[in-house]
Amino acid sequence: MRQWFRRVLARPAADAGKQALALEAGGRGRRWQSAAEVTNLQADIRTSGALIARRAQFYVQNNCHAAAAVRGLVANIIGPGIKPRSTHPQKSLRERLHQRWAVWIDECDVTGNCDFYGVQALVARMMVVDGEVFVRFATGVDGFPRLQVLHADQVTRDLAPVGAPDGIEHDNWGAPVAYHVLPRRTSDWQQFPAPQQTLIRLLARDVAHIFDPMEAGQRRGLSWLSPALTKISETDQMDDAALASAKIRNLISAAVTAPEGSEAMRSAAVDWVPGAMLPLDPGSDVEFFEPKESGAYGEFLQTHLRAIAVGIGVPYELLTGDLSQVNYSSIRAGIVEFRKRLQHWQYNIIGRRLLRPVGQRFVTASMAAGIFAPAKWQDAIRLVEWQPPKQEWVDPLKDVQAGALAVDAGFTSRSAIISEMGYDPEIVDAEIAADNERAAALGILQAPAAPAVDEGDDGEEEKGDDRAA
Repeated sequence: MRQWFRRVLARPAADAGKQALALEAGGRGRRWQSAAEVTNLQADIRTSGALIARRAQFYVQNNCHAAAAVRGLVANIIGPGIKPRSTHPQKSLRERLHQRWAVWIDECDVTGNCDFYGVQALVARMMVVDGEVFVRFATGVDGFPRLQVLHADQVTRDLAPVGAPDGIEHDNWGAPVAYHVLPRRTSDWQQFPAPQQTLIRLLARDVAHIFDPMEAGQRRGLSWLSPALTKISETDQMDDAALASAKIRNLISAAVTAPEGSEAMRSAAVDWVPGAMLPLDPGSDVEFFEPKESGAYGEFLQTHLRAIAVGIGVPYELLTGDLSQVNYSSIRAGIVEFRKRLQHWQYNIIGRRLLRPVGQRFVTASMAAGIFAPAKWQDAIRLVEWQPPKQEWVDPLKDVQAGALAVDAGFTSRSAIISEMGYDPEIVDAEIAADNERAAALGILQAPAAPAVDEGDDGEEEKGDDRAA
């Protein structure tokens, strides 16, 4: 009995030991001996962020899947451009602002290479590949803002002064105070070594730093391809090796068997090309090969391409263009999830870090130019909506019917639905009114509305799509 009590009293200590090891991810046994850890993400980005960006740039230029992912992200985030729309209650003021904006977008780039929507696309591309991009604000002779896109290498880490280890000065709260910028990248100079450049100190209010932060206090961005870069490299090498192997197996389709030292053997080694007919010495023999392809290679590559798509944050179909295994339900579910990420990138990154500062500077310049009275300045700044590009529908008929039902039920407005379609409600209403007026003047009858599709047919249609897929 005494021994039994001793065992019972000893149990809590043993249980406590087991409880301490209950989180397997925190273990330090044999299974975790080779595991790496991130102790300070900011320090890791400072050390290897530029190297990762250069590697990402290489594969974007040389790997078809990486290039497709970047093009797809830019096309979906920016498309033809994220455009502003004033919602100020005074119509004449809205029209004046829109007219001046139409002129300004062609003048905004200091290099003159693209308009404002082209600047947006360039910013989005550099943010994805390099992880970050800087835009410098200047003022033109007309008083309106001008934009200069700066490469991340121009905000140098190597030549940064004391107090700005990442090329950026911060206050005690972690807010940026100033950026130390090179006039040009060191690698832009043709002569070697490059001449000494003087750093330019730009105040934070004159620079927009666009990147997707992953933790509090993060100062520099990280390439979006970073989680998938190793797999992209390995898959690229594997694909090249498989292609070269298949090419060699199909090129060398036969072997010439001849006596040692025969002229036929030497001729075969020199003249063997696809489709060639080789003269052979009497008594020579030819042995034909049957190339064997790996049946599992396609499935193996597809698995890794799916992992790359997940790492970058794009659908597999966008990365590869392969739609052979999708149906209506699956592609719609994937697009809905992808569009949630698009909204985050459009509103929380591009909108917050670039579009809002541009809009404030444009409205301020418009006020100084006398387009509207200073008393209405705050209203004009607040009442600006940025409209992202139109998102194409998987099934236009169903989506239009859903929007019409939401308007009829009072859950939303026509303006909201029109804006989601990528159009300006005022312009659409004006065009509709003009069409109706012109039709009435010409005596043209309006076309009858299309009949509604029976809900029962939708289910059959969707099942048919699934069977076809």
